[in-house]
Amino acid sequence: MISAVLAALCWAQPPIAQPPRLRATLPNGIGILVERMPEARQISVHLLATSPLTFENSKTHGLRHLLEHLMARGPEGDLDARLERKGLLLLAETTRDVLSFEITGDPKELDLALESVRQLMSPPRLTAEMILGEIEIMAEELALEPQNSKLASAAWQQAYGGQMPDPLGSLSVMRKASPEALAALHQALFQEGNRVISISGPFALQPTMDKVRGLLEGLRKPLNQPFDAALVPFQPGTLTVPLSGAARGAGVPPLSARETLYSIAFALAVAQTDPGVEVLYTPSLRSGLVVLTAASSPRLDEAIDGLTEDQVASLYPLGQSLALGWLRGATQDASRNAKIRGLLMLIRRPLRLEDLIQSLEGMTLDDFKTARERFLRDRAVRVNG
Repeated sequence: MISAVLAALCWAQPPIAQPPRLRATLPNGIGILVERMPEARQISVHLLATSPLTFENSKTHGLRHLLEHLMARGPEGDLDARLERKGLLLLAETTRDVLSFEITGDPKELDLALESVRQLMSPPRLTAEMILGEIEIMAEELALEPQNSKLASAAWQQAYGGQMPDPLGSLSVMRKASPEALAALHQALFQEGNRVISISGPFALQPTMDKVRGLLEGLRKPLNQPFDAALVPFQPGTLTVPLSGAARGAGVPPLSARETLYSIAFALAVAQTDPGVEVLYTPSLRSGLVVLTAASSPRLDEAIDGLTEDQVASLYPLGQSLALGWLRGATQDASRNAKIRGLLMLIRRPLRLEDLIQSLEGMTLDDFKTARERFLRDRAVRVNG
């Protein structure tokens, strides 16, 4: 009788909940985050790399962007086509801190996605002809840069000078690039830099983690020091440029900082109440800039400087809701989830997306008012077209 009762109790116990994600740092320094999202329709595999040795200056401006384009072609020049035939898509991005690649698509092709990431981390085979051919393609891309992006770039130039140049780069600098220089840049990023693989999708956690370990454990350990997220001094001021429109930028620390999240909340609230205002923010590991753009400077002056205390207070719950929606939405989308979690691992390995959400949930009205002050005309960067 007793044994029968015990058996019934054991049967009634709920199953042990599996952890939603696994994370690890390999002996070679590569960070891995694997998150199971059973409801997701696609997988997302992000490769992110950064190194203080690759931060750009006037002599290297655009080399990381050029490397991104060349790497995306793969060792045989046909990586994107091979992936597309299997239901996968390759995306790449260069920011002021990070070079990143994402492979997203059919969950059944996870092994191919992981192997492709491994190939991206291997030294590329480059020639002078390949480099020049790619630069011509990039020249067309640069010519199509949106107006608000150009305004934001001008704001960055005013805010940080040449210390954090536009990641799109200079064609004149890129045309001088040699295969050897780009190979050294690749090594600094993907063999010696701070590297993270962040994966989200409908797969089994431990087997996926084991696969990633098996692919990456043989890579070398970084020789340089860990990533140093030292802030670059922010310089407010006004810049007049030969562009149409205007921009207002608030200097902020990395994405992980509360004041950055609060500034994003204020910017989103302003943009929500004025359809003519847009927000541009690229998550950063170092100093950053939250930029608002509009058709004219007076429009931004009214939207920011002209707010009364009561209006700021009314924007507070809206901004908090919009910013929380941005972050919480990332927890439901495999691509955004993998990207943001990967960026946070680059900043500090234990940092979690939930930590950012908790910071925003605790934002007070005074925090929101302080965030608004960063955008005021005497404290921000102003760009007049």
